[in-house]
This record gives sequence, C-alpha cells and structure tokens, in this order.
Amino acid sequence: MRQIGFVVGFFCVLLLHAAASSQSADWRYYGGDAGSTKYAPLAQIDRDNFADVRIVWRWRPPEAEILAEHDVDRNYYRSTPIVVNGVLYASSPFGIVAALNAATGEELWKLRQMAMEAIGGHSYGPLYAPPAEKGTVFVPGLLGGSDWSGGAVNPATGVLYVPSKTMPYLVTLRPTDDSEAASAYTGVVRHNFTAAENLPLLKPPYGRLTAIDLNTGRHLWMRPMGRGPVDHPLLRDLEIKEDLGWPSRTFSLLTATLLLTATEDPRDGHFGPAAGRGYFVQREAYLRAFDPVTGELVGQVELPGNAYASPAVYQAAGRQYVVLSLGDSYRPSELVALAIPRPGEAIPEQGKSRQDADHRAYYEAVRAIDMGDSEQLSKLLKEHTGLAQARGFLDEWYEFPRLCGATLLHLTAGAPLRAALPDNAVNLAAALLNAGADPDAATLDSATTAELATTAVQLEWAGTKGDLLSLLYDKGADPNRNNGKLLHDLLISRERELAEVLLRAGAEVDLRFAAGLNRTDLMAGFFKDSAPTPEANRLYRANPDTVLTGQQVVDEALHYAVYSGGREAIDFLLERGANIDALVGGFWPWDWGSTALHKAVDTEDVELIRYLLKRGAARTIGDARWGETPYDWAGYYDNDAMRKALGASDAATKEAKQ
Repeated sequence: MRQIGFVVGFFCVLLLHAAASSQSADWRYYGGDAGSTKYAPLAQIDRDNFADVRIVWRWRPPEAEILAEHDVDRNYYRSTPIVVNGVLYASSPFGIVAALNAATGEELWKLRQMAMEAIGGHSYGPLYAPPAEKGTVFVPGLLGGSDWSGGAVNPATGVLYVPSKTMPYLVTLRPTDDSEAASAYTGVVRHNFTAAENLPLLKPPYGRLTAIDLNTGRHLWMRPMGRGPVDHPLLRDLEIKEDLGWPSRTFSLLTATLLLTATEDPRDGHFGPAAGRGYFVQREAYLRAFDPVTGELVGQVELPGNAYASPAVYQAAGRQYVVLSLGDSYRPSELVALAIPRPGEAIPEQGKSRQDADHRAYYEAVRAIDMGDSEQLSKLLKEHTGLAQARGFLDEWYEFPRLCGATLLHLTAGAPLRAALPDNAVNLAAALLNAGADPDAATLDSATTAELATTAVQLEWAGTKGDLLSLLYDKGADPNRNNGKLLHDLLISRERELAEVLLRAGAEVDLRFAAGLNRTDLMAGFFKDSAPTPEANRLYRANPDTVLTGQQVVDEALHYAVYSGGREAIDFLLERGANIDALVGGFWPWDWGSTALHKAVDTEDVELIRYLLKRGAARTIGDARWGETPYDWAGYYDNDAMRKALGASDAATKEAKQ
C-alpha cells in the first residue's frame, strides 16, 4: 500500500464549440469564442460612461495557506476566467479551481476547499502512515493502484501495459472493549472516499493505462480510461472535452497489432467508484482497441454489458475471436465472442441498433423519449396506431431483464439506468397515458411502471418520483397489485411519503402496513378484545407460507413501525403487548431474525435508537443469523453517534451472545 501526501487540484483545458453569437453574454473560451477573436458584442459600457467604471468586487485565490506550508515562490497570476450561464470559473497558479457568482464575486464552490473539508481531522501522510482512530486516507486505496486485474506484456518489444486507478480509502480504527478479542482495535473502511457531493478528492486521471519500457523503466505513454466525472453538476458547465478516467478496473489484452481493453461499470458501487450519485453516467461498456506504440484509440465496439474479468483471444475454424465474460448484480452472466462477421452470417442484436420490437416506430419513439422531445413523441403517437401499447427490447439477450417487453411508458421511470432521463419525463408519461398506454402494463419480468419508479434514482434526483406515481394512479393503476407488495417494499425502504401516495389511491392496509404508515386510527380497527383480528395479517408477506400467532403479528407490526420511525405506532403496539425484543425476520433476505433495536440501527436513526432504549429495548440480544447485537450491527456503519447511543460492548453482551 502506497500512502502519498494529499494533492488536491483540478485543471483542465477547455475546448468548447458553441457559437459566440448564441452566448453573447458569456465568455466561454480563453479567447472569447472558438475562433479566439477576443470579441464580445456587449455595449453597456461605452465611450460615454467608461470614466465611471469602478471595481465592484474582488476575489483572491486561496494561495496563502499553500505558501505558508511550502517553501515555494509566488508565480504570476496568468488565469483568464471563463463565464458560463452566470457562473465564473477561475483557476490559480496552484491548480485550484473555484466557481464564483459572476455578478457578485461570491464564491459558490472551491474544489480544494471541498476536498480539504472532507479530510479535515483525518491523517493523510506521510508515506506508509498507519490507520488511526481519527481515520487515515490511503492513496491509491486498498483496491487502487494496479489492483488484481493485472497488465499485459509484449515479450518481443519489452513493453508492459499496466492499468491502474486512484481510489482513496478512509480507514478508521476503533478500540475494542473485549479482552478476548484478537486485536485491541477493530477497523471501519470507507470505500472510494470522496469530497462533498461525491467529487473526487484528487486531481485526474482517476483511472489510466500506462505503457512502460521494461528495459529502461521509462513511461512511454499514459492515457485516462473513461470519460470520468465530466458531467458532475459542479463540473458540467466547464464542458470538459478531455477524458478524466474512472477509478474502475481495466482489463487488457495484447495481440500482434492491437492493445484491447474492457472495463467495469463505473456506476458499480460495491467496491468501485459508484459514479453518478445525483447525475447520470454512461456505463461505457466497450471493447476498445489502442495502438500499442502510441496509445491512440483505434476504435471501440459496444458491448451488452461491462467486463469483470480479462478477455481472451483465440482462433478457431480459421477465424480469430475475442471472448469476454459479462454480467453483474442486475444483468445476467454471459460469454460474448467477437469476430469479423462472415457474409450473410446471422448475428445477435448489436448495441443501440435494435429491431426487436412489435411496432416499427417503437425505437423512434424511444429516441424521442430519451431526448425529451415531447413534440416528436406526440407526432409519432398520432401517426401510429397502437404505438402507446407497443413493446420492445424483446430479444432474449437484452442486457436489462427488467425492461424486456417494456412499453414506452416503462421508460419514463428511468430505471434501470438504461439512458439519461429527461427533465420532462412525467409530462412524457402523461402524453403516453392520454394516448392509451396501460398504467398497469408489466414487462416480461412482471415489472409495472409504478414498481420501476419506486426504485428509480433518476426520478429521486429530479424530485419527481411522487409525481409520476400520482399520475399513474390517477390514470387507473392498481395500488393493490400483488396483494400490496409495492406498499410493503416502500414501507421497509422508509419511503413513507410514497406509501401515502398509494394509500390515497386506495391501497388496502392491514395492521402491519398501518403501523408502517404510523396510522393509529387504522390500526385500532384490527384489534378486538385487545387481540389482533384475522384481517390484521392478510396482505403481502415475504414468507406467505408461515402461519403467525396473534403475538407474532403484533411483533411484526412493531418492526414496520420502527422502519418508518412512527413513534405513535410504536407506543400503540407496545401498549397492546408487542414484545420489543422479539426476533422478527423476513424483511430482507439477509435478516433471518432481529430485534426492533437492530432495525433501528439499520435506519441509522439515532433518536429512534434512544427512544427504543428508553422504552426498554435490550442492547445485548444477538440476531438469529450471526448472533450479533445492535452494537455489532452499528459497527458496519460510519456513524459514531449511533454507536455512542448504544454504548460499548460489555460482559453482559458477550454472555448473551454465547
């Protein structure tokens, strides 16, 4: 593990292409426009009032702290700012970029400052600095550097091609109070440690491919791998043309003439960069070919998914093939073989050029939706009968199973992440519904538009998830489909506001769902003579074959109330005999049984944890699967306040676990 001093900065060359005449109020280029004319057709300041011109605001780049820390000379300030949509972007001699309000000079953000705030209080050097209780930032990261994807070497030329990535990790030590533990400390790791709003801590490139001469050790060339966060909301106005690279694994392969690569999905958040939190990122699923001598991109072929292992090359029946294994947590596993097609050979659907729809205008309408072109979509719906009910992505090999057989309405949910969702997605959905789209139509994977919408991060970013759900139910979608499964999913995911949309649309509830909604008025109707009625447990359950006693129904309802944070429902159920320490499972596949306090830890609601402790919840009970206490569960979260609320593990806890 290589630990380096912290370097923060962001510098890019801007090569913009917009016409200066259409952006006359801005200064988008170093020279004003693409031709570097240094001309602006502005005339508010003229010969008659120039004598009245005065300085109206000032801003100084944050050089003082750097000069105080390092023995370096001051440099000339040679930055020409650019102005885009009322925001002025400026860089300093030390590569620090800041965004200012062009009218007032007010600092909107400063990349170095945001990064320094992220690492404030943590250790980040010197080389080989060990983990610490205050947290140590490791660079290039536990899974950074060349990682396990390996390189490729040409024995004839003696050149090694090494993919690498920069993915800082924050490793924090925590003392253990267990004298029998193997170590005096436990550790918590934060993968891909970033600044605020998921901005990278360091300057680019974040993922790269480097050619190294093994005879001399000299780096022959280096190129970023992937576009990188150029569309981040704080960076997109810079219109960065250069690749910044993603901190994803790159898998390489050499042939006699080409260097071939494939990469992981940059949006994979398990141990990768989890790119695109708050904005859409293309998955960049390509087999790319580079010139091994220069690093120049020769070409790229779109793949149906990203690679998570190195490709292989071989020759069979007189033809050369490249084969890759594809697939991840939401796309099926498969091997794909690429070769030069033979004349007349039948080959699978390729990339975005698709024919697998039951209506000839389907994919034309898909393009209109992706572009947010409501006029074109309306025109197509008027010209083509049945288009609103048409289905596409019918090829059995399509990489998003949940969208196989999707109607156009399904695509307005923006899930899974097939394409960027336009800002007017809800309006496009309304146009489709008005043209006869079925609000309850299901894909071949049995997913309705409402079910896709509840998990759609793009709708969440836009703040329109509730708007689309309300529209669907206003147009006749069934809120009780699958015996209330969608309402169940929303409640255990702590989406109470969306659950209330279903309730207003006529969704039925039982005691458990009413508890999740914190509706004690509805809960009261499921008790008779202080005991739950048969109707208290009649809707969706993950384990429908399990017969529950009345006590178990009340206990399970308590856990719904905890997930939603409903204090009134919690009190209501405890007063009617709910066991606060009962082990209840079935909410998630990994939870075979846990207490209400465990569930509160899962919500990371510190006040709720304190509330349950006040109501008598035991902190020493282990869960059914691992025997771990709520305090043990809290160790998996980066939340010191939650651990303090639960208190340290003690002898009673160990005895209970044993």
